[in-house]
Amino acid sequence: MDGCTSHAPSMWDVEYIIQYIVSNTPPYARDCKFGNTIFAEREIQAYGRPYLEAKFVHTGNTGDDTSQEPELITIPVLTFVHSFGAYRNNYRALLGIYTSPANLPTAFREQVCNQFPLTLGPFSTSLPSIIASIKDGLAAFEKGKLIKLPDRRHIFLCVMLLGFTGDLHGEAANDGVKGPTSNTPCRICLIGRDELDNIHFDIVTEARWTQYMEDKIATTLPLAPAVRLAQRNLLGLVGPSPWLAAHPAYDPYQHNPSEACHSEKKEMGERMLEYLFDNILTAQGNDLFLKGFRDVQMPHTWGNLQNPVYHWRSYTYTDVASIIVLIPLILRRFVNSDSFIKVPPLTRIGQEFSKELEGFKTSHQIITWIYYQFANSLFVVFDKNPHIPTTEAAVRITRVLYKRLTWCAVGPDATAVRKRTCISNFHATHCNYSKYNQRCRRVKTSAI
Repeated sequence: MDGCTSHAPSMWDVEYIIQYIVSNTPPYARDCKFGNTIFAEREIQAYGRPYLEAKFVHTGNTGDDTSQEPELITIPVLTFVHSFGAYRNNYRALLGIYTSPANLPTAFREQVCNQFPLTLGPFSTSLPSIIASIKDGLAAFEKGKLIKLPDRRHIFLCVMLLGFTGDLHGEAANDGVKGPTSNTPCRICLIGRDELDNIHFDIVTEARWTQYMEDKIATTLPLAPAVRLAQRNLLGLVGPSPWLAAHPAYDPYQHNPSEACHSEKKEMGERMLEYLFDNILTAQGNDLFLKGFRDVQMPHTWGNLQNPVYHWRSYTYTDVASIIVLIPLILRRFVNSDSFIKVPPLTRIGQEFSKELEGFKTSHQIITWIYYQFANSLFVVFDKNPHIPTTEAAVRITRVLYKRLTWCAVGPDATAVRKRTCISNFHATHCNYSKYNQRCRRVKTSAI
């Protein structure tokens, strides 16, 4: 856009309409539909500019006098959607929907007293059916509702949704995309299932940009059912997000952050423990590790961890993260020799990390360094105030080292290596932070 003109541009003047997004990374210029829509733009599309100006323009009124305009109060919220088993039969699962004020600090928002249940879905009830029972109330409060308080004051209350949280399957259902076991398993980009271990996949040109995906969904509506299904399968789509009926301004491709507990702790964390105790360390090395584990004084806020060598499979997410943090310390102080590493992985470590061995003296130091990098990524990813570029770099480094360590631990079997690295959890968090970092960069770029 030309910022040197003196006259006010008309909204229909093509010269002043943003047509392209310019970035300092390839592709350097792309159509504006291949970009993120801002929240205000979604609200204008959903409710119209006149309504927003009439209801949400601040007048400075306190609302004490009922003859004046009511006081405006907005409450941003985060909604958590998750299925859980209330009984021994796993097939009889309840779907819980909870909300919490998003403007609270994280420590307060995570407290049980600040989690408010919206509804519980009965057995085998689909998500659209559950949403249909509560959509009218949610939509009314998001649009804004005039409420009379007991003290005779009037307020205009708006409860606006900032985003959903949940596991991979739950977030896919919220977005209207196929789950993590489909051929297009990522809800953030269009990566294929066979490329999930490719951390260099171009998530900018192959991202699920909001306007682009909505246009694709619109083009499939007039098609025959079989053709429509085939076209949506190519893009990993089920249909429009079921939540759009309750939250018209909801962006299903941006307002749904990745759930890092499953990717960092559950999937990769447990694999890292398996590699260390089952594939890399000898029996004597495991005994020395266990001795060091018992001698290390842990923080008093941690729970009692079971024997990690034999019982790591029964660890919770928190237990896995705790032992990952301790591993570099124990390896350095107690298991400090290559003689405690099995011969096959020791040989493959020497081949795979030959360049790194120039800076490290032993393969033992290489293993300690790898687990230190993974422990550091846990601190960065779960930081209460994350720095996005630093988080993206840590997540990328961790995945590169994870792939290389997998080859050293599992062996030259390419099928086994790909089975352990081509997983949705491996890709999800990296894609989420990479796209968020790209979004932060685009704030500083120009538009023509």
